[in-house]
Amino acid sequence: MASRRLLLEGLSFSYWVVRRLFELVILLGRSERAKELEILMLRHELQVLRRQVGRPRLRSADRVLLAALNQLLPRP
Repeated sequence: MASRRLLLEGLSFSYWVVRRLFELVILLGRSERAKELEILMLRHELQVLRRQVGRPRLRSADRVLLAALNQLLPRP
């Protein structure tokens, strides 16, 4: 039973490492502009989430900004 648990933990860790490596390769292939836009969008989303405790209530200005930033991000 302990060896099975150890095997599952090893597989889980291996999956995590491989996934992070793929994310790193994808991140290295993106342009600086795309990275900066994504950071800007995530910072704004974080500000919106910090304003409330429950479900996010987006103001119209929030929706406009997120929609505009979304148009600038490259499509996968």
